[in-house]
Amino acid sequence: MYNKMQIAALNAYENGEFAYLLNKNQADLEDGLETCGDGLLRFIVTELSTEEGCERAVDACCRLAAAMRQLQAVQLATIAEPGRAAAMAIQTALELCDAGLIRFIRTELSTEEGCVTDADAYNRVGTAIRKLRAVQVAGFHGEDD
Repeated sequence: MYNKMQIAALNAYENGEFAYLLNKNQADLEDGLETCGDGLLRFIVTELSTEEGCERAVDACCRLAAAMRQLQAVQLATIAEPGRAAAMAIQTALELCDAGLIRFIRTELSTEEGCVTDADAYNRVGTAIRKLRAVQVAGFHGEDD
């Protein structure tokens, strides 16, 4: 089932928009996460799982901070140089990212998702960083007590 970090994240993410997933059993949760349409949420719930070694609030905060740093590197790469050079800079930044985060970034920055310019990519990654920060700030107060 969920650990307390995952529960806190689901309650905090997008102001609790996906907290309804807490009422599902494990099989329904996994299906719900796959079909919810939010790759960042899938990344967060997986990253904060006990199976991934996340057992304390400090672990969760560190993991979210690491993801934010990785996303910031990708975001900066989008404005490094326009066009092809930015694509190469993004690819280099992705090499330093967590595998789950890479999957989210590649989907989020795809043309199929409407991301067609470097500015689109910059803004989308910035939104993801803000969502991670909001979960980190709202989600883990007193969880290690």
